[in-house]
Amino acid sequence: MDLGDLLDLFSIGVCYEDRKEEFLPYLQSIVDNAQPYIDPTLELYIKYLGLKPNEGKRAKFKVNYLERLLNSEDKVKALKNTMANWYRFNQGQPWYGRHERENYDGYWAFDVCGLVKILGIDDDVVKDHKYYPYDLVHFNDNKK
Repeated sequence: MDLGDLLDLFSIGVCYEDRKEEFLPYLQSIVDNAQPYIDPTLELYIKYLGLKPNEGKRAKFKVNYLERLLNSEDKVKALKNTMANWYRFNQGQPWYGRHERENYDGYWAFDVCGLVKILGIDDDVVKDHKYYPYDLVHFNDNKK
């Protein structure tokens, strides 16, 4: 499992936080065994979910567009820019270009949605973006 997979998985966990008891032991075991991949965005997801972080050396940001979103002053503008360039930013991922081959099941910016939820970013500007999982981010909105 690479860093992109971990960010996607934990970000989805953030969006399904009301059901986290069902998957927290699984995520904790991943944290315990994923030391080389710990980066500040993943660490934020881990802390948000109430998991015990794996103490040790921290990596620098490996996903620069998430770093920019996390550290920007104008998060709505940064989110809009992130989503405008998200596919291009992921050019090295194994799934990149899959729409040109068989077994294409869509592209989703799961790694971004956890930050949007945790930071409370108004995501209306990207609600209809083809890669943005708006419904996932707002899965629990009517349950509170």
